[in-house]
Amino acid sequence: MIDTLRARIREYVIGNEDTVDSVLICLLAGGHVLLEDVPGVGKTTLAKTLAGSIDCSFGRIQFTPDTLPSDIVGVSVYNLKTQEFEYKEGAIMREIILADEINRTSPKTQASLLEAMAEGSVTVDGIRHELPQPFMVIATQNPIEFLGTYPLPEAQMDRFLMRLSIGYPNEENELKLAVKDDTDQGTACRGKQTLSPAGMFYQGQSGIWQTVWMEKVPSVSLRSMKITPLPDEQKVRLQLKIHGLGEPSSSDPSLSGLKVQVILEGRTYTFHAKKNLRITLPVKELRLWSPENPFLYPLEIQAGEDKVSSYFAMRSFGTGVTPAGQPCLTLNGRPYFFNGVLDQGYWPESLMTAPADEAMIFDITEMKKLSFNTIRKHLKIEPARWYYHCDRLGMVVWQDMVNGGGPLNKLLVTYMPTVLPVVGSHLKDDHYKLLSRSSKKSRDQFEKDTLRMIRLLYNSPCIGLWTLFNEGWGQFDSLRITERIKAEDPTRPVDHASGWFDQNGGDILSVHNYYSALRAKQDKQGRPCVLTEYGGCDCLISDHVMSETTYGYRHYEPEEFAEAVHSLIGECRSLREEGLAGAIYTQLSDIEEETNGLLTWDRKVCKLDIT
Repeated sequence: MIDTLRARIREYVIGNEDTVDSVLICLLAGGHVLLEDVPGVGKTTLAKTLAGSIDCSFGRIQFTPDTLPSDIVGVSVYNLKTQEFEYKEGAIMREIILADEINRTSPKTQASLLEAMAEGSVTVDGIRHELPQPFMVIATQNPIEFLGTYPLPEAQMDRFLMRLSIGYPNEENELKLAVKDDTDQGTACRGKQTLSPAGMFYQGQSGIWQTVWMEKVPSVSLRSMKITPLPDEQKVRLQLKIHGLGEPSSSDPSLSGLKVQVILEGRTYTFHAKKNLRITLPVKELRLWSPENPFLYPLEIQAGEDKVSSYFAMRSFGTGVTPAGQPCLTLNGRPYFFNGVLDQGYWPESLMTAPADEAMIFDITEMKKLSFNTIRKHLKIEPARWYYHCDRLGMVVWQDMVNGGGPLNKLLVTYMPTVLPVVGSHLKDDHYKLLSRSSKKSRDQFEKDTLRMIRLLYNSPCIGLWTLFNEGWGQFDSLRITERIKAEDPTRPVDHASGWFDQNGGDILSVHNYYSALRAKQDKQGRPCVLTEYGGCDCLISDHVMSETTYGYRHYEPEEFAEAVHSLIGECRSLREEGLAGAIYTQLSDIEEETNGLLTWDRKVCKLDIT
């Protein structure tokens, strides 16, 4: 039994065998452990794994200076209905407790925990409450950073049977990850990152800026799944790839009869496991997803011991014709006007990394409050959490591929077409050198990365359109690549060339217009016309900017800004009758020197609220 427990914990806590053994000794002896170590060495992982391995309840107490004794031991609360005091359990009423950074709370709060450890119970208002059994505390404290802390005195160390240090993994168990990032001096996909930030190009991001994780899975596991809603048929199609089944001729008895179970709408469907399993299931109760009603269907898939929980939505995106005969975009088979805002996903404190999950939610909900139903995610791929929030909150996403290639010829691809749109009307995108795509290696990598992005985000219900190239930045062979995108994902429209350098392909006529009168162009190819960028009204809000240097397209004082923006949005609405299928306002927030956001750089002021 002990060997099995030890092996289970060592699957998650690697390279610290002696520490694991010592913690197990404390558990068997009914003692407690004090781990003195720096952050990030696996203290929490050790405690959670121990609790899970012996099927015990787990609780984590994050000690801070304002943690009270009652938070630990519980409190008596008066019940008006029974006219009696009732005991409300504190955080200590769990079998395995992680007392994190115990030296960061007051001695009085420390004493409440230490007393319970010694007595095996807590006393609240004279009434004794026994602690659960088994009961073990794994406390931690940082031995290096003592400023503003309350280190445990030596006299109180006897509450702990052992005082241990996990330490860093040894070299044999260390994984090193190194990446070279040339930013705008190389050819890799980079968005608007630059080593010389100014105007509409921003400070480059260093390091790993999205979540990276490793996951231990059973020998037979679900490697990937592709979910395609079929709302017209009231069905959903699943394409599953299962790893570890071996060749079809495999005689491994443990794999014979292996089943795959899918739980949908409370019903369980069972199938014989295959490496590549294609399933079509009925959706009994059809509820179409939209920004107005973002309904999601829970989905569970189990292959052997591997269980995956996910979701999907019943919806479709496409192109069509309005009753008046105008080309349009559709949602669920009906004409739908996509009123959107451009979002580049930068924050002042952390650049391309959201400072918290709440920060992503804030941006999305604020745009919904302003009556936008679409976000164009501009030249950036967000973490999966961001798309999940758009799925559940009801925000359509038009997803850009991240631009790459050599250093841009900004005069040709940015400044001249912005002022003189005719410049971007005739250039063919097989001029590789002119459009910063001389390197065949970089072209091949871009195509590979584009398809990887589509596979990564395919299951996100919110994504309603793919944008391949923006304003000619590194553009090449867009018609051919659009066909590859259509083959990979035939369920979504494609904007092959956003802004200019249109090659008469893709599903929309994509126009950027910052200076001319707004209008809905009639396309000879019969594609819906979309203003994929407009607005860009510049407005500086003092004390909420990075610098006094500003960048935008039309300058307005704070008291003028709201009227100017509402006027432009109103023009777009009136152009619907002339064939405008959607419009994307630039942009969600200020970014560094660029002050044309609806929100300030620090997200503290919505400029449309200023009158």
